Amino acid sequence: MSSHDAKRPGRSTSDPGSSMTPANQDGPQTVRDSGALGATLAPAADPPDDPLISAGTARALAAGISPMTLWRWRRAGIVPSPVVIQGRNYWRRRAFLAAIAAADRSRGS
Repeated sequence: MSSHDAKRPGRSTSDPGSSMTPANQDGPQTVRDSGALGATLAPAADPPDDPLISAGTARALAAGISPMTLWRWRRAGIVPSPVVIQGRNYWRRRAFLAAIAAADRSRGS
C-alpha cells in the first residue's frame, strides 16, 4: 500500500469502518430499502404465511417479464418497493400479486 492510499479513509483493512472488515454476525440484522438505509429489522408485520419471494419468482408470477420490465414497474410504482437483503430484492408474495392484480384491473382487462 502506498503512503497516498494510507491517507484515504476506508482503504486500510484495520480501519473499523473499512468495507473489507467483515460485519459483526452477532449484531442486529439490517434491512436496506429505498426509505431507510441500515434500519434495524423490526418484527414482521406481515403474517408468517406470506413468504418473501425473489425477483426471479416475482418475474415468473408476472407472466415471465424481463428484469428490465420489473425495474420499470418498480420505478413507475406498479409494484411495491422490494425488501433488500444482502443486495437482493424480495417481495411479500401477497403484496406483489395484489399489485399486479390492481394494475391489471386499472388497465381495463
